[in-house]
Amino acid sequence: QAQRQHDERGLVADAMTEVEARLHDALRLDPRLARAHLLLCEIHLANYFVGYDPSAVRLRRAESALAAAESLGAEATELMRMRGFFLYWGRRDNAAAARAFEHAVRAMPNSADAIYNLALVHRRAGRWRRALAGFARAQELDGRNPRIARETGDTLEMMRDYPAALKGFRVQQVLSAADTALQSLV
Repeated sequence: QAQRQHDERGLVADAMTEVEARLHDALRLDPRLARAHLLLCEIHLANYFVGYDPSAVRLRRAESALAAAESLGAEATELMRMRGFFLYWGRRDNAAAARAFEHAVRAMPNSADAIYNLALVHRRAGRWRRALAGFARAQELDGRNPRIARETGDTLEMMRDYPAALKGFRVQQVLSAADTALQSLV
């Protein structure tokens, strides 16, 4: 449920605070949930990257959550993807992040998350078409994920293709509204 809420509401401060609280609740019940540690790492990195909490403490928490997931035997490919995120959002090392995400995509060619992450790096590097192609492939693989539609719209807006961006944002709205489970969270 925390993952779905994160996908729906993205990097909104109150949403991330709520997801973080749910993850801590889950980890209090079972500290061996490697997937919860991975998502917690992502939340810490998002708070750090977006600037809600750009402290070194937040970055260390992300690194600790990643280490916990690794020690608990989290799936290797998911660890690889999260290491890429750590490099992308935490260290802001695009080249290293791109290598990590490319490796993740090779290991998981049908992972919408891995493809989406690589598309983010392409976008940051100004490789607009590659970013859009990545987002399109990720949306094809995970057709109900509003986060991917939102990033597609954001990318098109950055490219100043406002009519196409508006279509992407409308897709996000439709996907968000179509998921009744998400409606109960908002």
